[in-house]
Amino acid sequence: MVSWFDDARQSLRAVAQQPGNSLLIVLVLAFGLAGVIGMLSILKAMVWDPLPFPAADRLMQIGWRDRADPDPRLRHRESVLDAWRRAGPRARLSRRR
Repeated sequence: MVSWFDDARQSLRAVAQQPGNSLLIVLVLAFGLAGVIGMLSILKAMVWDPLPFPAADRLMQIGWRDRADPDPRLRHRESVLDAWRRAGPRARLSRRR
C-alpha cells in the first residue's frame, strides 16, 4: 500500500513540474474520446438502428434510369407516380425530392 502512495505522490510532482505537458496529454485524450464517441453515434444512427418506418424491410425504390445519362439517380414522373398509387389498396407510395 505504501508503494501506491509513493507512486501517486511522484506522479503529482511530475504534473506540477510540467503542467503544459499534462494539459496537452489531457487534451489529446479528450479529443480522441470525442472523435470515437462521435463516430460511434453516427454509426448507431446510420447502421445499427432500424429505419423509423413500419415494415422497413419492405421499402423499395421504383423508377427508371436512362442508360445514356451518366447521372445514376432514378427518374420519376408525377403522372406515373399517381398511377402507381392508384394501382392497389396496399400501395403507399411517396416521392423523394
